[in-house]
Amino acid sequence: MDASAEAGCMESLSSRGAPGQMRQNRLDWQTASIRVGQTVREPLDHAKPVAMALRAGEFSLHHDLAVHRSAPNNVSHRRIGVGLNYIPTHVRVEGPVRLKAMLVRGEDRYGHFDLIDPPAAERDAAALAVHQAVSDRYRENYRIQAERHERAFV
Repeated sequence: MDASAEAGCMESLSSRGAPGQMRQNRLDWQTASIRVGQTVREPLDHAKPVAMALRAGEFSLHHDLAVHRSAPNNVSHRRIGVGLNYIPTHVRVEGPVRLKAMLVRGEDRYGHFDLIDPPAAERDAAALAVHQAVSDRYRENYRIQAERHERAFV
């Protein structure tokens, strides 16, 4: 299915070419599929959000600091998205949670992540268990980082 404006595709606000860290508050969405959310605490110009509509099979690529959101879904089908972080191996996470990652090219000379293997088959039980472990660590790290962020910008 397409991610149209009616389906609540991602929208972005211009950072005028200079994205930067902004103060945010966490949102606790018990009924949302992502279970986490953020809202920017700083003043924003909401006058011209850009809808990033996508046809099935397309993807968007944006800077991690780009201000973006999903609009309300006003169609009958679910909106599904996958988020990936593609980073060099020298990047490390500041915090107590050691994240897992898959090396997609090159060599890891830093050891900042617990490396996982690609799945052996589609919907393989072992791969699904690894995916759950990766997701659990990511969510725990996200929670800790969000708390740190909130304390830093009180």
